[in-house]
Amino acid sequence: MHYTTYCGYTNHNLDKLSKFDITGFKGIRTVREKGGQYIPTECSAIIFSDGSEEEFFTDKAIKEISLKQNPR
Repeated sequence: MHYTTYCGYTNHNLDKLSKFDITGFKGIRTVREKGGQYIPTECSAIIFSDGSEEEFFTDKAIKEISLKQNPR
């Protein structure tokens, strides 16, 4: 799964992953800062077994995974 691979490569949210299972995903609307501008966007949310949610940007994860697996 991209989220756990991304977290492993970037040390993002590892404490939460060690305590709670991922129980689902959903699409959400959020605001993302890009170049000093705030742009409405759609992304995913990871749902954990404690009921909390974490935003997850697939494009960011794919870029990070690609850089780790194909270093230049």
